[in-house]
Amino acid sequence: MSPVDQHGTEDQTRGRAGGVRRTQTGVGDRPMAIVERHIQTLHTSDNDVYKTWEKGFEEAEIKAGGFPRKRHFWVFSGRDAQGTWIWEREWESVSAMEAAYAKYAGIPEVQELFKRGRSVIEHEFCEIIYPVSILD
Repeated sequence: MSPVDQHGTEDQTRGRAGGVRRTQTGVGDRPMAIVERHIQTLHTSDNDVYKTWEKGFEEAEIKAGGFPRKRHFWVFSGRDAQGTWIWEREWESVSAMEAAYAKYAGIPEVQELFKRGRSVIEHEFCEIIYPVSILD
């Protein structure tokens, strides 16, 4: 399944025979999910610096527990400059996201990663979005 399918956009235009269909009430018997997306431009063109830094967050998230895996994207063409990094993940609910981040905040390595991030990330913004169906 493509990332587009997972976010409930492409499957709505491909028809009802193939893809998972999302509505405002969820997918099948699953509750509606939200997507956390971060768009990041870097101070450096050295992607290995970013990957090493981001790997530290991934390890802390595994340690804390309750975090869905991230999907990482590198912008080739689009609104954002080439080389922009985007990561996103789907949460079951806002409360699940809040609970995971509350556990995560107490991990000392996370605070160090945030401090180090000032030298890695030039600009970042976050979106919290949820899938909707306009065809219902």
